[in-house]
Amino acid sequence: MNILITGASRGIGRDTAIFLSRDRNNQILITGRNEKALKQVSEKAENDNIYYYVLDFNNLESGASLFYEHCSSLFSIIDVVINNAGLLVKKDFMNLSTGELKAMM
Repeated sequence: MNILITGASRGIGRDTAIFLSRDRNNQILITGRNEKALKQVSEKAENDNIYYYVLDFNNLESGASLFYEHCSSLFSIIDVVINNAGLLVKKDFMNLSTGELKAMM
């Protein structure tokens, strides 16, 4: 399967990518903001099947076309998307601004 995991430089996204790489039939593209961390995750792939792309979803408008081109160069189709990217804003939910909600999701 062709799998895209956002926010995969650490935590749940990182561990999910490493776990899914155990199946040699999976091809996994991970994204995140930290290139060094993404590279380290890709190096942990048991079957050399994790690829990475540095991407900040807060600035997707400026890099969307390059990201789509990169995805197309790896995969003819993406079977699974695990949208793990986001950040934590420590506030009561009812007090979050639209911008804070967008950044979190």
